Amino acid sequence: MNLASLTLACAFAISFLAGLPAAKGATRVSSNTNCPSADAVSLKLVGLLSAGGPASASARVRAESNRDGLSLFIEVSTPGEETHQRVLPATGDCESHAEAAALIIAAWLDAIPAAALAAPGVPPRVQEPAPTGGDAEDFLEEEEPEPVPKGLRTLLGGALLGLVDGQGADTGLSFDGALLLGQLGLTVTTSLAWPRGVAVGQGTANYWRPTFELNAMAQLYHAKWSLYAQAGPALALLFVHGTGFRSNRSDYSYELSAGAGLRAMVPWNNKTAWLTVGGILWPQDRKVESTVAGSSTILSAPLPGWEVRLALGLSWRVL
Repeated sequence: MNLASLTLACAFAISFLAGLPAAKGATRVSSNTNCPSADAVSLKLVGLLSAGGPASASARVRAESNRDGLSLFIEVSTPGEETHQRVLPATGDCESHAEAAALIIAAWLDAIPAAALAAPGVPPRVQEPAPTGGDAEDFLEEEEPEPVPKGLRTLLGGALLGLVDGQGADTGLSFDGALLLGQLGLTVTTSLAWPRGVAVGQGTANYWRPTFELNAMAQLYHAKWSLYAQAGPALALLFVHGTGFRSNRSDYSYELSAGAGLRAMVPWNNKTAWLTVGGILWPQDRKVESTVAGSSTILSAPLPGWEVRLALGLSWRVL
């Protein structure tokens, strides 16, 4: 090889090597990862923009892991302008990541006039992939607004009822609903004890009082269990049926009263065990009357005007 050929070959090699940086693109690209690398993004830019973009611009690619997977953060900076950023999910292989980053950078730079580089408005929003599996449950929990005030609890349940009045002891059942918010609450209780009997003249009057109570509650103590004071009105439907009389009769009447007591509550998962001790007064002074056969004598027996109640119940949280 003569000297002229050697000189020509060296000049060609120098020209080729000098052209390599330009092939990577004039726009400076950096990346914090090898997937995609800065060189891979630059090579993709060469095929999208003339000279790989303006030399006055710079782009930065960051890959970060989050709950939804891997995301690419793409920043484009130009002199005198704010840095603009796009975020998109990193799907596919490293070449796909490089191509996606280059497309975002090229879309910005290609729409910018050469004299004044700036972002072309707000970039289109990237549609996030639909959540699946456990992510779907987290997504619903985050997006769904709070349906009720914080601390509000609604309980529904039933109880075994025991009561004592002027006629002795009795048992029954009750159904209970409670609305609790902080240290205050409200209970609605419907109860029914078994029929009672009271002797009147030649027969017996059987009576029972289905009772409806509405009580306001105020918390007195709170730790692993809570203690509430409660008080409110009570309404009863009094049924009476006579047996053993010469002419048996049935009757009914309404009674309005008030009651008060204490309720202890122990939460357990989504259930609450509770114990209520209280009393109700019946001030209407109801009594049963019977006419003695063959005379004008009227015999009567008063119905109990008070009762002490004990209820042991279990409620489930429904809200």
